[in-house]
Amino acid sequence: MGIYVEMRTIGVQQMVERLRALGKKVPKSAAATLNKFANVIITDAKQNYVPVDDGPLRSSGTVEPVKQDGNVVSVRMGFGDGASAGYALAVHEHLSDHSPPSWKKAKNVKFGGTPQAGPKYLERPFLAATAGGNFEQKLADGLVEEWSKD
Repeated sequence: MGIYVEMRTIGVQQMVERLRALGKKVPKSAAATLNKFANVIITDAKQNYVPVDDGPLRSSGTVEPVKQDGNVVSVRMGFGDGASAGYALAVHEHLSDHSPPSWKKAKNVKFGGTPQAGPKYLERPFLAATAGGNFEQKLADGLVEEWSKD
């Protein structure tokens, strides 16, 4: 006869009730967590990727209020509002004659080289924040953090 360990779950009903209670908190916690992540990404974009010589573009970076539609919780973030939307998109996508002066010297810098010199000023910080397959873990950690506040 070898060594055996017996495991039992007692209090199954209490566990089910606790899981139901946590489930009700998920949308609110997910909203707070997604809003936090979006603000981190926008702040990173403003500080490290948007051209220093273009204050209006940097100041147009916003995080919209979180929306919930049934079980779907979402948040939008971006740059360029109103008349500046076309400019924000154009300089985000590629270097051109209309790019800010600090970006023109980046034409010979490999993509991703100098953080403040180049296009993709929102895409790069977004990809960095969600890379490595650990975004789901970051989201889960954020949910647990939100739950622990109660």
